[in-house]
Amino acid sequence: CGFFSLGTLAGELEHPRRTFLGALAILFPAVLLLNTVPLAVALAIDPDPANFSPGHFNTVAARLAGAWLGRAFQLGAIVCLVGLYNAAIVTAGRSLA
Repeated sequence: CGFFSLGTLAGELEHPRRTFLGALAILFPAVLLLNTVPLAVALAIDPDPANFSPGHFNTVAARLAGAWLGRAFQLGAIVCLVGLYNAAIVTAGRSLA
């Protein structure tokens, strides 16, 4: 998923080069920022890399602002996984056609 399926969807656009360059100019820095900031905050709160295992971001979020943020982080992770699954299903059908 992610940026790998862009070529599959290029046929759906009138001007794919212009559209993709504009989209990547916005998306790439956003993805970089949205992946780096949570990791930097987590490392500032718990600098021991041995503690980082699946679900540790929820623990760090709960430690940072309470149990509500840990639950919100978990809900956000579930929503993201559903979105990734849907994107894979939609682009897989176009790849096979």
